[in-house]
Amino acid sequence: MDSNDAAFEVAQAVCIPAIRLATFADALSQKGRVPSEGLTTEAYISIVRESIAFLLHCCDFALYNMLGALRCSRAMDRIGAVIAQILATEELWRGTKFAVTEEIMPQVTLLRGLDPELVNARNAEYGCLTKADGDFDLSIETFAAKVAAAVPQRCATDIRTLATNQSLESLTGLEVIVTHAMAARLAQ
Repeated sequence: MDSNDAAFEVAQAVCIPAIRLATFADALSQKGRVPSEGLTTEAYISIVRESIAFLLHCCDFALYNMLGALRCSRAMDRIGAVIAQILATEELWRGTKFAVTEEIMPQVTLLRGLDPELVNARNAEYGCLTKADGDFDLSIETFAAKVAAAVPQRCATDIRTLATNQSLESLTGLEVIVTHAMAARLAQ
């Protein structure tokens, strides 16, 4: 496995839970509603982006502790580039709330990709909340509150709980993937 394969594996471990959380939140927001529209496109995109930003913070924290600042930066650049590529792959998003067809020109799909400004802002914010020993509890609470703020008030509590549970599950998955061996390959 080379550095590109390692970056792809970590990027999948970030993107898949982000899409899964947004999809679950969309389904949960439809529960008991007639007509059932679910989340707005903006809310769905916000959840995907917030999830990616949170999980990238977790990756950054782990890689920094394993590699140090310079090599961590190199590894995070690789992961970020692969995530941007995944988010820009039109075939993956066609027909979802993450892609929108332009009205002016049929067959033209605009994609909503990675938001580097949000990722950087959240990394700084979560960095102040994450304890040196890797305790992400306050970061998870803040992340779940941001996700809940993106959805209708009637389902915010349920989606906050969902976001908390999903983030714990995603962290466990990242811990399995982001090992010292993987970190070394990412930093090559």
